[in-house]
Amino acid sequence: MDRFDKLVRLPFELAYLALLTSYRIKHLSRWESSLTPEALDILGGLGLETAPLSRRTLFGRRVPRVVFSRSSLYTESYIKRFDGRRLSRAPRDVRLEGWHFGYPSCCIEQFIRKPYVKNNISKTDQSILFHWACSGCSPTESLLRDYRYVHDECVRIFGVERGVELKPMSNPSRSRLVQSLPWAASIAALAFLPALHGMADIDPHVLPAPDDSDFDGLSYAEERLLGTCPTLNDVDVNGVADGIDMSLMLHDLITALPTSPIPDGPYAIEIPMDGLEQCAVCGEYVNMGYYEIIHPVRGLQVDLPVIALHYLEHGNIGYDGDVHGEGRADVEGLKSILFPSDPAHYHVRYVGDDTDSDQLGDVEEPLLDTEKTVPDTDNDSLEDAPQVAERLLSLLSTIPREVRTDGPYIIEHEERGLETCPVCGDVMNMGMMEIVNPLEGLTVELPYIALHFLAHGSHGAYGDVHLNADMLPTVIDVVLNSTGGAHRLPVTGDTDLDGLTDAEETSLGLEPGNPDTDSDGIYDGPELAMVLHEAVESLPVCGFGCTPPDDETYINPFVVYGTYDCLICGEMINMGYMSIIDPVAGKTVNLDYYNHHFMSHGGFSTDRPDLFERTDIAALVDILKITLVVDEIPPPRAMLWNTPNPFEGTTR
Repeated sequence: MDRFDKLVRLPFELAYLALLTSYRIKHLSRWESSLTPEALDILGGLGLETAPLSRRTLFGRRVPRVVFSRSSLYTESYIKRFDGRRLSRAPRDVRLEGWHFGYPSCCIEQFIRKPYVKNNISKTDQSILFHWACSGCSPTESLLRDYRYVHDECVRIFGVERGVELKPMSNPSRSRLVQSLPWAASIAALAFLPALHGMADIDPHVLPAPDDSDFDGLSYAEERLLGTCPTLNDVDVNGVADGIDMSLMLHDLITALPTSPIPDGPYAIEIPMDGLEQCAVCGEYVNMGYYEIIHPVRGLQVDLPVIALHYLEHGNIGYDGDVHGEGRADVEGLKSILFPSDPAHYHVRYVGDDTDSDQLGDVEEPLLDTEKTVPDTDNDSLEDAPQVAERLLSLLSTIPREVRTDGPYIIEHEERGLETCPVCGDVMNMGMMEIVNPLEGLTVELPYIALHFLAHGSHGAYGDVHLNADMLPTVIDVVLNSTGGAHRLPVTGDTDLDGLTDAEETSLGLEPGNPDTDSDGIYDGPELAMVLHEAVESLPVCGFGCTPPDDETYINPFVVYGTYDCLICGEMINMGYMSIIDPVAGKTVNLDYYNHHFMSHGGFSTDRPDLFERTDIAALVDILKITLVVDEIPPPRAMLWNTPNPFEGTTR
């Protein structure tokens, strides 16, 4: 008899749960009563390890439970945490229990706030789940694909054998989340515990991480800072969850630090206090003080409670003690002190002239507030390129993943496939992140492999899918920080900061001390730039083989083979130029395409001033016959252009 044929001797719900666990879709499952020897034997035939436990009701009555998994490591970890404990509806216990059983964190929090809120899951789909899904839950949608397949298989096994139509399973709304069904609860995507394979000597202090979609013990922000993948729980494929890996590494690095001050590197000073703190998981007592983790050259310090170091030793970034309460070690701060970059990941990208050889181009450094002749501008022992990467990644980790109109946001584009880092062998999803800044009108796409390299301090990146994933740090800086108008670079000698020098304004009859001479709500510089750009765009083009007109101004284009990346938006601009010719007046003005690009965004200066000097505004105004009509009735003075105003009234 096939091992699956025996399933019909079990209750349908238990058989369904056993199949999910046998297929490793669920790594740990729980049955809400004791099991007969025959049932235990059938589960064993599926390769499942079983273990009994009991919980206590409010009045102390013991209720039996059975947990089962493909590995005894999972069952032992669960029993150590919950065996003999009282059933509880407290938010803290609901979170911990829900996290152990793989419920998406968004669903847990919604359940705590208000259980069984109407969602967009069909009744049929909801009935085969082990948690109540919150509305629009993408993790639940992903789980449902496998759940449906296994449930249909279980129906076929029972239907063929018994020849009866099976009713959908009970509605989970009849029980609370902690005991989401009267007969079972299970882990759906818990990767934290499965990753303990081969690590029997590790005693993980399992605490849920916030915003942890792959259940590896790291939050989304922490994964971005560390260069791991928020949807893959074991990027180095060593059988250990990323959160455990990182916790143990941090513990080893911290305990290896000098315990007295040194001038040129990190050290740790223990600040003991008069008292003890008890671990909420194992009950061990530690000193209630803390460690000062200090990097004197970088001017950084992280205060780490002793209880937090205890949890790091046991594989968890989070901690829970009776003095410091619940918290998490400062991953970002510790990384900046202990391992801010990895030179092995430094991938050379083409940056043009790089006087200080710091892998930031000379033209990039002024835009990033670094010096092009000094590789470590602030002399803090971390060169400029990895320090810029650190700064960008810190900000990126805080950007919301919901669409908004008042600042940048992230859209994740995951693909069905993996990409391997050629340097360290870590695997990433082969998709990419889209960063949208609606204020700047700018969108930047970054492959996940590029974010991995960025977390290791490199702006150059490559993988076995994206062979060239190099990044422009200036563009990332703009998309993360700009509130609009990034192409309108400041110019010296501009008293009113309107984008025109005082000399230019005087020659044009504008007011050097008034940024909006005509009081139309539009600054003079951007308004004039756009007007000139529109005037150029309206001219006829007469290139090779064309007979030029003799009675109107036209453009003779000189397009060359080659482009420059705009350091503000990343657009590739032709290296050539256009000649604006007025045959009647016998005048010619050359305008670089690069300058024309900046004019289209309201600016006259470029981000490559050594190659493309500031636009000759007076020459363009003259050849394009742009006239300014200034109302003589003050105040205010009105300035009118001879072409339509391309701006809305609120444009700056």
